Amino acid sequence: MDNETYIIYGMTFGFLALWLLFSLAKKLGNSSRFPKQDEEK
Repeated sequence: MDNETYIIYGMTFGFLALWLLFSLAKKLGNSSRFPKQDEEK
């Protein structure tokens, strides 16, 4: 595989990871812990 394939897989995995994280946070009712993602950076 070349670098382009790694980038595509990385973006897809990152998007799925973030989606799962926020979906779990909403299910647990802890969404108040994440007011804004920009504050962590």
